[in-house]
Amino acid sequence: MGVPGFTTYLDSNTHIFLDFRLKSTKIIVDGNNLLHFLYNLYQIPYHYGGDYTIFADTCRQFFLSLTKCLVLPYVVFDGAYDLDGKKFNSSRLRAAKKVTASLNNTKDGCAFVVPLLTQEIFKEILDELLIKHVTCNYEADDQIASLAAEWKCPVLTNDSDFFIFDLPGGVILLDYLNMAIKTDEDGAFYMDVQMYSAEKLKKVMGIHDHSLIHLFATVMGNEYIPGSTFEQFFRKLNYFSHVPGIKLNQIPNDRRKIFGLFKWFALKRNIKAAIRDIMFELNCNTDEENRIRALINKSIEKYSITNCYIHVIFNDYDEVFTSEDNFSKVDTGKLINNHNESAPVCFKMHFNQGALNSKLANIFVSQKVLLQPQIENRTDPSSHVCSSKVRELLYGLLLKSGPEGEH
Repeated sequence: MGVPGFTTYLDSNTHIFLDFRLKSTKIIVDGNNLLHFLYNLYQIPYHYGGDYTIFADTCRQFFLSLTKCLVLPYVVFDGAYDLDGKKFNSSRLRAAKKVTASLNNTKDGCAFVVPLLTQEIFKEILDELLIKHVTCNYEADDQIASLAAEWKCPVLTNDSDFFIFDLPGGVILLDYLNMAIKTDEDGAFYMDVQMYSAEKLKKVMGIHDHSLIHLFATVMGNEYIPGSTFEQFFRKLNYFSHVPGIKLNQIPNDRRKIFGLFKWFALKRNIKAAIRDIMFELNCNTDEENRIRALINKSIEKYSITNCYIHVIFNDYDEVFTSEDNFSKVDTGKLINNHNESAPVCFKMHFNQGALNSKLANIFVSQKVLLQPQIENRTDPSSHVCSSKVRELLYGLLLKSGPEGEH
């Protein structure tokens, strides 16, 4: 979902970024984010089912450029929707925007839409180039962040959620990646990038406790707690009164909220004090306060570095996927549905390997699936109609249980 307005704020405050030469390093790639970025950056046709040949060539050239700079990419994809339904709801809202875009058929709107087999083509190129990739059990953000923190290497993405994690290797925005390959004084190839550093952000804003960055993202709003929850807090907060030399007319409207909130957090000793003062300003009854505190804690957990299971897969990549027996020997986490049933080993192995589409995992986990909108004639039946019988068969295979339902 990202932090509302944060990327725009950083675009206007590029002094927070560090100039960095990208070379001779591992890098964790947000796969879902990258494939959309490449398809739209190079303006690959999206009408009539798209042009997969051009897209494949684009992906191939992108990764070959990284390889030339001795950058070793590890690509990570989102898996099924979490059981709490938060991700499904936000994905449904995005899907509605895509439907509107496809119906309006506008150039800007179509930037949200990619052809149906884009991810499959993307993975084929990864396999062709022997680039390791893993599909997570559920949403990939926490696993990407945990792996990057463990390996102390950058994350490549355009998702502003990664600005909130405590990542020592930093975050490289795809929008700020200069693909022109240069040569340094030692003859090594590199790319010029601007890297976001949470440490630099904290230094600029005068914040010492990183958990306050987690609270910042929470107060701005996410899928766990809407930003409207804190409207009263923002209305009461004169967050510029304590910033010497700053006048409201010196800061554009769209940046005042973020800048002021950071400066307010800079006055707080820790996250506990900040939450206490926020709740004081909200001035709600005990039940409502307990509800909001619970949502705040749930949101903050989203940005914590968690147990990383994908590093086990990447470390033994050539062995893990050779057989179900080898796969079952390593801890790859669990894929559990809303009936508390674990996915069969054969299904989970091929899913984590990327051989099965995440829609199949969604059917197993939550019995919910969103069909991807396409650019097509609104007067004709949906292109998904032709696959309805096949999907009906797949749904039946995935949802049956017991001896008669085993396949």
